[in-house]
This record gives sequence, C-alpha cells and structure tokens, in this order.
Amino acid sequence: MKQAAMPRSLLHWLAAAVLVAAIPHVTYLPLWASALVPAAVALRLGLRHPPGRWILVPLVLATFAAVLVQFHSIAGATAGGTFFAAMVALKFLEARDLRDAGLLVCLSYFLATSIFLTSQAIAMAAYVLGSVTLTTVALITLADPSGPPPSLRARKAALLLLQSLPIMLVLFLLFPRLPGPLWGFGNDPSAARTGLSDTMAPGSITQLVRSSDVAFRVQFDDQAPPPGRRYWRGPVLWHFDGRTWSRGDPAVRTLAPPADIGDVRRYTIIIQPHDHRWVFGLDLPLDRGGSTRRAPGYNLLAGSRIESVRRYRLESALQYRLETNLAPGRRQRALQLPADAAPRARQLAQRWRAAGGGPRAVVHRALAWFGANGFAYTLSPPALSGDPVDDFLFGTRAGFCEHYASAFVVLMRAAGIPARVVTGYLGGETDTLGGYMIVRQSDAHAWAEVWLDGAGWVRVDPTGAVSRARIETGVASVRGADASLSYLSRSGTGWLRDVALAWDSVDHAWNRLVLGYGPELQHRFLENVGLGGFGRYALAVVTMAVTGLALAAVWLLALRGGPRPDPITRAWARARSRLVRAGIVPAPAEGPHALAARVARERPDLAAPFGRIVRLYVALRYRPRAAPRARANLQREVARFRPRRTARRGGSADS
Repeated sequence: MKQAAMPRSLLHWLAAAVLVAAIPHVTYLPLWASALVPAAVALRLGLRHPPGRWILVPLVLATFAAVLVQFHSIAGATAGGTFFAAMVALKFLEARDLRDAGLLVCLSYFLATSIFLTSQAIAMAAYVLGSVTLTTVALITLADPSGPPPSLRARKAALLLLQSLPIMLVLFLLFPRLPGPLWGFGNDPSAARTGLSDTMAPGSITQLVRSSDVAFRVQFDDQAPPPGRRYWRGPVLWHFDGRTWSRGDPAVRTLAPPADIGDVRRYTIIIQPHDHRWVFGLDLPLDRGGSTRRAPGYNLLAGSRIESVRRYRLESALQYRLETNLAPGRRQRALQLPADAAPRARQLAQRWRAAGGGPRAVVHRALAWFGANGFAYTLSPPALSGDPVDDFLFGTRAGFCEHYASAFVVLMRAAGIPARVVTGYLGGETDTLGGYMIVRQSDAHAWAEVWLDGAGWVRVDPTGAVSRARIETGVASVRGADASLSYLSRSGTGWLRDVALAWDSVDHAWNRLVLGYGPELQHRFLENVGLGGFGRYALAVVTMAVTGLALAAVWLLALRGGPRPDPITRAWARARSRLVRAGIVPAPAEGPHALAARVARERPDLAAPFGRIVRLYVALRYRPRAAPRARANLQREVARFRPRRTARRGGSADS
C-alpha cells in the first residue's frame, strides 16, 4: 500500500524536533557528526524529493566506518550516541512519506532522552522536557496536518505531558529501584571525567585545582569538623618509580579494624561521577558493611565505577589508631624506593636518622627543614629537571601539595620509616542556604602517612610546614591563588557567588531526591507511607497494576469525552437549558425559529430576549459572514437570559 506524501509543514516540524533533540549531544559529538545533523536537515528541506539510495547507502557505510575509525567501536555512550545521531540525520534525509514521519517522531523522542546517558543535570532535564514537548507537537501535526494553529498544538502537547505526570510519579516512587544507578550501565572509556587519578606526579594535582567543578557534597547529621580536620581520604599510593606514585596495593586478605575509635561523625555524601571506584570518606571512613568495601589503604571503594551521581551513607572517625602491627609484606611495600632515585635526599635522611631520637625525631626534623629553608607553596610551581625529588628539595624549593607529600615520603622511606602518599581533598565550603558542604576539585590535596611504633599510621601533612593557611582556611588563601583559581574557588563574597550557591542548592536537591533516589531512599519512603512490608516483586506487581488502571481510566475518559463543542454551540445549549428551567422543554428536532415561535406563544414575556438570542445564533451558525462582534453579543445575551419558572402575576417575567 502506497503511503501518503509528507506535507511540507510536517517536514518543518520534524526538522525542528530533530535539531533541538540533537543540540545537547554536541558536547561529545565529533566535529563531523555535529555538522552532519544540520547539514542533512538543511539539504532535505532544500530538496523537493529525497535523494536516491545510490547516495544514501554510501553515506550510511561511510558514517559507520567513520565511527569505527574514531572510536574503534559503536558501543558506549559516546560512540553509540555518535552513530545514533548520524543515523537519525540520514533517516531525515531520506524521509518522504507519513510512515517515515512516524519513525522520525519516535527517533526524536529517543534522541532527546538518550542525552541522560552522559548528563543528568537539572538544566539538562528541563531542556529535554522542552525537546519532548516540541516532538509531541510534531506528533500532533502528523495526526492532523491541517489541524489547529501552532499555538493550540503546543498547548495540547503541554497538556498531554501534564496528564502523564501522575503516572510518571507512581513509576518513579514505587517501581523497585535497581541497586546501581540506571544511567551507569555500560562503561564508556572515551567519556572524559574530572577528578583525582590513581597516580600522582609533579603537577597533576596542581592542574586539577584550577577547576571549580563539584567533586561531592556532604550533609552532616551533626556539626561539621573544623576546616583543618576535613581530610577526605581517597586513593592511597604505595609504589614510586622515581617520578610517579601509583597504588601498587599490597595484596591482603584481611585488614585489622582501627582501634581506639573516637569522635565519630555520621554524614551523607553525594558524589559526582569520576569514573573510578573510590568513595571519599572523612579522615578515616569506617566500613559498616554497606555498599562500599575497604581498600588496602583503608579508603573506601564502591562496588563498581562511579559513572553517575551516587549517594552514600557513611561514618568516619576523627580519632583512631590504625594498624598498630604492620605485616612484613606491607612494611616492605611502605619502604620501597628505586635504587637510583633521589640520591641527595637519601643522604639528608640518613643524616637525620644518624642524629638519633627515633622515627618521631626524624619526622620533626623533616618538617622543620621545610619550614626553615625558604620553601614556597604555590599554584604555579616551576618545572622540574633531572631527579624530580632532588630538584625540588635542593633546587626550585617551590611546589604544590604533591611536591611536598612526595618528597616527604621519599625522605621518610630513605630514613627507614614506612610511609605512603594519601590523595583526596582537604576543606570544603558550607552552603548556608542548603545546610550542606561543597567540596570542589580545587580542594584536591595530597598528604603523607608514616607508620610509628605503638601509634600505627599517623597523618603528617608537610604542606602545613610551609603554608598553614592552606590547611586551616583552604586553597584560596594561598598567595597568588586568585590568579590561578576559577571564580567559585576564590575567597570573598558577592552577589554572583550568592546566585551560584543558590543554584547549587537546587542542584543538590535534584541530586539528592531524584538522581540519588535508590533502594535506600525508596525503602524509607515506602515505610513512611505504610508499604514497607511489600517485597520487591510484589511492589512491582502493585505498581504495574496501578499504572494499568490509571491508563485504562485515561483511555475510558478519552472515549467518553469526545470533541468539545465550539463556543457558539455551548452558548445555544445554555440558552435551551434555561428555557427548561422556565417550563419550556425544547423538542429534539425543533429548530431555532420554531422554538422561538413556541416561546412567544407560551411565554410572551420571554419573546424579546430569546428572539435576540435566536437571531444571533442563526446568523453565526448559518450565514457565511456574520458581524465581527456577533459571538460576543450572543454570549452576552445568553448570560443575561435568566427566566423565572412562571411569570409574575400582573406583570412580565424577569429576563
């Protein structure tokens, strides 16, 4: 059966729907794919008929080959999204009939919502809602190309989306939540993430702190610790190759739990995606058997890569003793140094050790040496040449936290003291409007831990020896920070910062209540509404039943309602109904003039006002051209027409 040709007006609506749906994907599409979508749409709009298959088939093959060459795959959010967007563009290029139009509507819906695979921000959700509304307008145009004007189509599309909100809320709140984030499926190695790496080299953290992106947000149950104690533990680095630190985690079957725990803080952390598994916990996070596990460095790891916003409920201890008995294998790892690394630093450390006093004395000598030999803490450290540790300690003597942490751990290991590098974040800005703490990438930090007999692992931050302000008030207090940091990471106040923090409060609520709505929050919600005893599968059945009943109710109402009469018909129906109240019942086949004649016979007092209504109604309904204000006059006359049941004795009835 031959399909009807596509009207040009429908083609224009489809072009708008496809272009608007494709705009957010430009953030990750390669340049050729970003240009292909508008080029294909413009070419099809300029052609009377779509090109033939001898052009389209080579274009499809070339697009497929281009995706494979650039991404080596068509799987993943970036590669798959590129291929899908290109195919939608080529489908628009070949569109010729109503069947193609229906398929393009479906593809536009999918293209608009597929951006959630890469971004779930609230601004993006609002944009997608607008894109879906526009595609719905195209769908209404497809159903009736010669229908109402665009403004009425847009109003109807918005009404349809509003009617779907109750069903959406039921599904969101009641349908069983998966243990992992829905949008986190499918690791995409080509997607760029901002955050700490699992390695540290000179300059790596320095570059990271130039970003004001949010790393995570924290809501404390009680009072937050002071700034100088807000160490957020991340990857612990054991292995050193002479320049770069890496995890090199020693294999351990079990880790001894921390002892003498005190000052326990409970909090909720909402982490932004960083494509790694580590979960940043305050100082020493406690493993309570939840959705995280403890790594060999006593930092927490998630069950899978964090590729979307996640919410964790954590506990941390600010007072503790950690691993007071160090296993021989872990001790050996904590003393590892390359044979030819940092010869001058080795000599310095050995002199400190020979001076006596034990490991604690060596630690104090190292910190005092940093503070007394002209070292500078800067966000713009000079480049290092030769051996990076020796050049920093005896040459440039200017660096950022990674320079000090790396050099300090090398000195400790050279003196025979087990030591390791800990990376994470230090500090955090309190949002007074939302009552939570924001930790940004600019708060990234590195410090050291040394193992001391009887005390276990002890945190030592050599940064404090040269810049106490960095520890106590944040990176914005570092000299020259305003020239290197972005606006939101700098110190000070202003209306622009207030606006940014207000928006961050909205974004935090979105992350906490929508993106972070997982099994834990759903279980709490169900308990509050009395459905906590339902099992997961029973709840799924109930949800599907409620949704089915809601859809059936909407369908029955749609069948029952029918088209709404126009204003002229409604006004005439009101006038007839008011005659019934006056004791005159119109017959089903009685026309306006016949009804007016009967009213004049039975109720002469109503003849004049009802006669005016009949004349206006007949003129609007049956004459090709009526007076411009005839409809308003009819509605006004009907509003005035309020006859009584019977005429007053000795006078006329009110009208």
